[in-house]
Amino acid sequence: MSEILEVLLKLQDLEDRYQHLKGEAERLPKEIKATNEKINRAKDELEGLKNRLMNIRKDFDLHELDVKENEEKRNKLNAQLFQVKTNEEYRALQSEIDHLRREKARLEDKMIDLLEEEEEVKKEIMAGQESAKRIEDEGKTKIAQLTEAVKTNEHELKTTEAELKTNLLKLPKNIEQTYQKVKKARGSAVARLVDQTCSGCHAKITPQQYNELVKADKVHFCETCGRFLICDEKG
Repeated sequence: MSEILEVLLKLQDLEDRYQHLKGEAERLPKEIKATNEKINRAKDELEGLKNRLMNIRKDFDLHELDVKENEEKRNKLNAQLFQVKTNEEYRALQSEIDHLRREKARLEDKMIDLLEEEEEVKKEIMAGQESAKRIEDEGKTKIAQLTEAVKTNEHELKTTEAELKTNLLKLPKNIEQTYQKVKKARGSAVARLVDQTCSGCHAKITPQQYNELVKADKVHFCETCGRFLICDEKG
């Protein structure tokens, strides 16, 4: 195979690698961000459960105060029952006492519900703490790996870019100009021959073209897409 064809193949391999590394340069920081967001979501959910538990306890304490006030009112009214002078006054006081008794029962039922809810939330908090810790531990390990991968990727990106420039200088000026022109138009400048087909546009070549390409002694172009078309051991 001619040196120019070898350089062109090398350039295309480097271009493919460069594009892959550029993709990684975009993907890796996004994955780090997503991992951090996952850790923060777990923490926020746990904090939400803790706030919910705090509100339940506040609500319970308020109901407890209401029950105490209710009992004090009923005790006063019960004492007044012995001081009333008419049946009408007695019935009015008794009605108010009955209302307070029903209200106390309602408050106590609500307190029982709050205690049950408190136990459920406590269980959720315990599970949430375990989950948040696991997510944070796994996330920190992953972020450390991704951060290292970012550094490696940056180094390889610079190295590959330097190799591209070095290999471009190995091409004759007219070939280098054509290479840049086709690359700009097609995204990739070089295609391999695979099963007598251009790997760039999938156009089929003629037997005569194939016979010329397998010689690998000079530059050929795909008549359909205009890419450099090369037959090598990978084709």
